[in-house]
Amino acid sequence: MQTLRAEALPSESRIHWLSVFSLSILIGSAVFLASSAFASAQDLLSGLEPAERQFEEYEVGDKVVYFYQRMLDGAIVEKDFISYQFDGKTGTLLAKKQHWREDLPEHLPEIEVTREQAEAKIGGEIESARLFILSPRSAVYPIRPVPENPCWVVRSIAAAQVTLTVIDAVTGDLLGNGLPPPYTAYSLAGPASCIEGWNYTAWSEHAASWFNTMGYDTDMDSLPTYDEVKAHVRSDSTALFYELAHGGWSGIQINCEGGTTLLWAFRVGVWMGGRAKMPFAFIGSCSGLCETGPGTFSYEFRKGSVEKTVTVGYCFGDVCLTCWEWSIEWQTALFDYMSQGWTVKAAFDQAMADYPMCAADSCVRFLGDDTFKVVPVVRRDPEPPEVTVTSPNGGEVLTFGDQYEIQWAATDNARVTSIAILLSTDGGTTWPDTVAAGEANDSTYIWDVPDISSNMARIKVVAVDGAENQGIDVSDADFILWGTTAGVPVPAGPGVPEAQELAVLGGNPVGAVAQILYGVPQGSWVNLSIYDVRGRFIKGLVDAYRQAGYYSIDWDGAGRSGAGRGPGIYFARLECNGTRTTVKIVIAK
Repeated sequence: MQTLRAEALPSESRIHWLSVFSLSILIGSAVFLASSAFASAQDLLSGLEPAERQFEEYEVGDKVVYFYQRMLDGAIVEKDFISYQFDGKTGTLLAKKQHWREDLPEHLPEIEVTREQAEAKIGGEIESARLFILSPRSAVYPIRPVPENPCWVVRSIAAAQVTLTVIDAVTGDLLGNGLPPPYTAYSLAGPASCIEGWNYTAWSEHAASWFNTMGYDTDMDSLPTYDEVKAHVRSDSTALFYELAHGGWSGIQINCEGGTTLLWAFRVGVWMGGRAKMPFAFIGSCSGLCETGPGTFSYEFRKGSVEKTVTVGYCFGDVCLTCWEWSIEWQTALFDYMSQGWTVKAAFDQAMADYPMCAADSCVRFLGDDTFKVVPVVRRDPEPPEVTVTSPNGGEVLTFGDQYEIQWAATDNARVTSIAILLSTDGGTTWPDTVAAGEANDSTYIWDVPDISSNMARIKVVAVDGAENQGIDVSDADFILWGTTAGVPVPAGPGVPEAQELAVLGGNPVGAVAQILYGVPQGSWVNLSIYDVRGRFIKGLVDAYRQAGYYSIDWDGAGRSGAGRGPGIYFARLECNGTRTTVKIVIAK
């Protein structure tokens, strides 16, 4: 950063401050230097600003930003500024932003209280004293009525407590205190001072308002309890988290109960166990993002990941007080760009270009996924569980009265909260029967096989996580249910028959379709055909090799030509391993 001068005279106009986009913005200006190595700020600002204005230079991403803080007779005019953003390679003017009050006198009244006299009125260790004209929009210095005289703002520290004292520079009156920076879609405001009763509600309410604008139903707590913070950290729906409180990267002060209540990052890590990472977390404590490794708020909210998760926050040193004075405006720019569907990183970089005093010494920092957006609305846990049904998975024979162990494997990026098991008897077309609901994810369920007969049975396992995402898997193929329906023999045992078996499921007479079950005791070539009562061949159903086990096939009453054979008596004949078995099929009228 260096102090530079511009050379030419501009025309000035009043720009109202409504949002980051209500400032004057010049895009694609004619200010352009063909050489990417432009000589100096004088070249860039020539013809735009008078030479007596001193601009500070910042490099923010691929931009070069020149920033002028308005001064009047040596006093800082709070919130008044001019900034220019140039392309860092070409020198093209990208934007101009300006806020300029018109209600100020040409000169200030005579200063009657010197810096030394102002500092002498304050106890503790004096860190700085600056002369201000306070803004009616000031959030950091909310003195009412707004002082008309210039004021000394004295920053002091005593007993580890930072204080900003406002003193009228003409009368010497103590006017009150400012809110110091927090030293060392939930929005949390901690106390600024437990003694004075101040807090950071303005910042957290501002964040909550923007979160709602982005489409998130936002809860906002000022001086929250331990349990209120815990509930949102552990919530499967809270996707945006904002805190502004005294503290650092490992602990913050959230309220004044019993003196002070501290929240530690390691405790957040415990609460995050079994939960999805927080998509967006703003760590607004003073040194919140100075450290980002294990045991920090940034790390625990991200669960150590930099994919589909972002943390933004402060790392304030002594030089960052100016950034703090612009913190709500900087925050406005960040959230405004995010609400338009920008990536958080792009919004962060542009907010830094708009308010380059926060880029100095990395007062505000970013860590996470450069491509991540929060608009459109993201979910805390968008990923459904992964489920695999392992048994029954096709070909099994389950007999009424038996207890069968249904098995599955279900995993989730956070946790599986419940398991439901459904039964289909038509190959998965419909699922009318619930086997179990609300079961724990222990990978097994003992099923009392019902009195149902079907050769097209399948099991569906539905795994639900804390965000109500569902993962589903179904048996890969049909299995058989053997009930007590007349005419249905009971096999020697599930899996592989002791002898060759052939049966009509459901018994006779059959409807439009006959369900034929056959069992092969050992691997062999199998032939299964249909004959009429005179022994004439009607249709071949199976002529293939089969491993040992149970199989089923449907016959719709059609012959070789595809035409229906009509009501009557028919026979299914099974031949394998030199053995022939026949079963009668009666098609009703």
